[in-house]
Amino acid sequence: MAAGGSVAKIDITAREREICRMVAPIVKRDGLIFVGLDVIGGYLTEINVTSPTGIREIDRLNHLSLGQTVIQWISQHIPQSSSI
Repeated sequence: MAAGGSVAKIDITAREREICRMVAPIVKRDGLIFVGLDVIGGYLTEINVTSPTGIREIDRLNHLSLGQTVIQWISQHIPQSSSI
């Protein structure tokens, strides 16, 4: 998207779900709770850990506020530090 790609609403394929099932234990093991997966032609091409994108597009296409939901979920699932 940052390089000029377009956004369209599509259903997640069985192959994409399979990729998510394979990747999930690895990213969880590494302490990552929110990542973006790029899949092209049924193959995982990238795992975005520093700037997963797409929330604004999902919100726009589905009339949601997913960003707020994600922030609330993350704040409930990360250890709170008293030395901020």
